[in-house]
Amino acid sequence: MKNFIAVIALLFSSICSFAGIGKIEGKITDEANVPLMGATVKIEGTALGARTDIDGNYSIKNIELGKYNLEISYVSFEKKIITDILIKDGNIVTVNATLNKAPRGIKEVTVKATLKKENLSSLLVQQKNMASISDGISAESIRRTPDRNTSDVLKRTTLQGASST
Repeated sequence: MKNFIAVIALLFSSICSFAGIGKIEGKITDEANVPLMGATVKIEGTALGARTDIDGNYSIKNIELGKYNLEISYVSFEKKIITDILIKDGNIVTVNATLNKAPRGIKEVTVKATLKKENLSSLLVQQKNMASISDGISAESIRRTPDRNTSDVLKRTTLQGASST
């Protein structure tokens, strides 16, 4: 009997904990009615939000009662804000939206990278790209050798242009 009362109390408390919340769901498409996968849908002023799935659908749960603004954004499309969405107790609000392409797209992307010069693979890339034949030893290779000083390490490399007289 005690277990039955405990289960009833647990069910009642879980039902009460869901009271006063709602849900916003919908679909995001472009002007041609093509679903936008990965669009961001956020409720302004909160940490609540969602991304659209492959069909452009989204769902934001556990929204407290009140009036909210919905911000929808997607790369190379104009951001859209839908205002005064009213969340009532246990209410599911459907908000579908169509985004327009931004008048100016992404013009260029610049990627900068640097080559780490102390490992073996970068040494091999440098040797491959050089016009002349050369030899070298990387810091990685030096750490793996049993040599005690720099002169012992240099004995392991072949120097170009050295005479053998």
